[in-house]
Amino acid sequence: MTMRDHKHLSKRMIALHLAIRETRLSLIRQERDLYQAAVRVWEEEGGRSSRRQRVVSFSFQAS
Repeated sequence: MTMRDHKHLSKRMIALHLAIRETRLSLIRQERDLYQAAVRVWEEEGGRSSRRQRVVSFSFQAS
């Protein structure tokens, strides 16, 4: 393997890592949105809200 091959492999690994991170963040956002939608539906159907008492934090860091 030449030095050029190593550089190409490193770029591919970085690109793969970034794609995995973007996918993970997208899934976290989708989970948050689904949770919020479920809470709204539950409240509209007469459920009592616990959101005011307990806030669920969906924060994430781009590590």
